[in-house]
Amino acid sequence: MKVARIALIVLLAVAGRAQESKPVATSAGVLSVAETQRLMPPAVFFQGQLSPVQMRNSFGVRFTSGGLVLAGMVDTSGYSSAIRNKYQFYILSDTAFEIEGKKFSPGSYGCGFGQDGLLVVDLGGNELFRKPVTRDTAMTRPRPLQMLAGKSPDEFRLYLGRDFVTIRP
Repeated sequence: MKVARIALIVLLAVAGRAQESKPVATSAGVLSVAETQRLMPPAVFFQGQLSPVQMRNSFGVRFTSGGLVLAGMVDTSGYSSAIRNKYQFYILSDTAFEIEGKKFSPGSYGCGFGQDGLLVVDLGGNELFRKPVTRDTAMTRPRPLQMLAGKSPDEFRLYLGRDFVTIRP
């Protein structure tokens, strides 16, 4: 009888650990605040420095393929004004994606919206992409940074204020 109880306890413990290690299944779309905060690192590396991420201004999306794209505003107070003007937020992705038709590999990118549109740079600050943005005058409550669903299941809008670009897998 004791052996049966011990075997049952061990079996329940192993089953419990197996369930803990399984990833939480979530559907495609804009991630919840809790899931974004769980996935977004508290600081990111760019041009030889670590920048704290503003968790309240971090968002993420999951494509129907399961791939993730995260974006978060960063504190650039330790950078020169030339860098701060082009580096406002960070994109992290575990899947290939495109912004306004430009394809990007999984990875990390520094980004900013300026007078001439979106600028995407690599971690060394080298320019990869520059594209005009679209202004959404109908948006009633713009946030510093946010990601919203687009017109199709795998289309999302990355906003900085009222300006946005479209992201797709």
